[in-house]
Amino acid sequence: MASYNPVGSLKNADQPINVTLIDYLDQNPIAIAEGASGAPKIQNAAFDNNTINAGKLSDATVTQTQLSQKYYAGSWNSNATTTSLPSGWSVTNPTTGSYTLTHNLGTTNYSIVALPEDTLATLTPTMCFYRSKSTNSISIRVGTYQGSIVSRACQFVLIIH
Repeated sequence: MASYNPVGSLKNADQPINVTLIDYLDQNPIAIAEGASGAPKIQNAAFDNNTINAGKLSDATVTQTQLSQKYYAGSWNSNATTTSLPSGWSVTNPTTGSYTLTHNLGTTNYSIVALPEDTLATLTPTMCFYRSKSTNSISIRVGTYQGSIVSRACQFVLIIH
C-alpha cells in the first residue's frame, strides 16, 4: 500500500521541483485510492449513479438495503417447501393458508403485493393479505372470497419505500 504524504511544505514557487515532491505526487493518488491513513477520502459525489454494484463489494461491506435495492420478488409452493426467494430469505407455513416470509430488511417501510396461484382444477378465487409486518418478516394469509383460509402457491413483489 502506498503512503500518503502532504505536499504543502514542498510547494514553494521560489524553489525548484525536487525528487521528494515528484515522489509524493506520484504516490499520493494511489494512497488516496487505497484509503491510506491520513489520505483524503473519496466522497459519494465522485461516483456516477449506478457505477458500483454488489459484484464489486465484499459481502461484509454493505447490505442490499444500503445498496438501495428497492424491489424484491419471489415465490413459494402451497406448503412452502419449494421456494424461489432472494438470497437469505425464507418462508414457513405454520398453519393452513398462513405463511411467514422472513426477509431481514430491518425496516417496516415496505409494501408487498402477493398473488396466489390457482389451477384449473381448483378455480376458487383466492386472495393474499398480510396480517402483520415487522422489520424482519411479514405474515401473509391466503383466503377465498367466501372467507375460507386455504394453502396456495404464491408469488410476490416487495417494494421498499
